Parts: sequence; structure tokens; C-alpha cells
Amino acid sequence: MDKKKDFALDMEARSNQRTENADVWTQLQQKEADILLAAELGKALLEKNEELVKQQEKLIEEYNAKLEVGFRFLFQLIILMGEI
Repeated sequence: MDKKKDFALDMEARSNQRTENADVWTQLQQKEADILLAAELGKALLEKNEELVKQQEKLIEEYNAKLEVGFRFLFQLIILMGEI
């Protein structure tokens, strides 16, 4: 009778171990999926950041060009007023 009980306990332990192994495998698969998702999100964020940096640089160039035109106009106005 003890052998049957020992066998049953051994089988139960093996079943639990298989379940634990399956859980570990499932967790590993989930972690891999999480890492891939994080990599995709990181790449998308980098691309968006690059796009925003380019937009910012373009706006700065446009603003500087407008400032230059404004300063030229102001300078010409000052010259004209000095001649009056």
C-alpha cells in the first residue's frame, strides 16, 4: 500500500513540476512578447522624435529668416529717418 501511495505522490509531484515548467515557459513567452512590443514602441518614439526635431529646426530657420527681414526693414527705416 505504501508503494501505491508513494507512486501517487510521485506522479502528483511530477504533474506539479510540469505545470510549473509550463508556467515558466508561458511567462518566458510573455516576457519575449513584452520585449518585442517595447522595442517597437521605442522605435516609433525615436522616429517621432526625429520628425519633431526636423519640424523644430524648420521653424527655427523660418523664424530666423523673418527676424532677418524685420531687422533689415528696421535698419532701412532708421537710415531713412536719419536722412529726414
